[in-house]
Amino acid sequence: VRAMSQRPTRERKAVERLTTVEPSSKEEEELVIKDGPGTKLGEIGNVEFKLQKSLATSEELRALHRACYGRPGNKNTVKKNLRKFSGFSEEDQAVKAKGVIERLNVKVAKKLLEVCDLPLTGTKQECSDRLGGVLPEAPR
Repeated sequence: VRAMSQRPTRERKAVERLTTVEPSSKEEEELVIKDGPGTKLGEIGNVEFKLQKSLATSEELRALHRACYGRPGNKNTVKKNLRKFSGFSEEDQAVKAKGVIERLNVKVAKKLLEVCDLPLTGTKQECSDRLGGVLPEAPR
């Protein structure tokens, strides 16, 4: 009978851990909110009330955030950023926003009109024109 100490043991290999390197392009830069020429949406009573009632994850608030800031925003900051919006400081931002608004379907456009406290009647083109006219210089 052999003793346990005389048995040969195998060499154990070192474990190589996999590490993933995330590309730096996914890092989002901080959203900078520039003051525009109009009144902040949060200072308008009816708009503030409608923002409080709406869900931050709703399609219409995300679409409004996309029109105002060029990105949909996450659920924690959508309402906060919309309350600070007071119009566009540059003309090219207003043109981009008008393009985003024109691509919306009628249902979402009318919900945006409701949030912005504007009349809901009219065709899709009239609704998008009304929204596009109010966003460049947020209502006073």
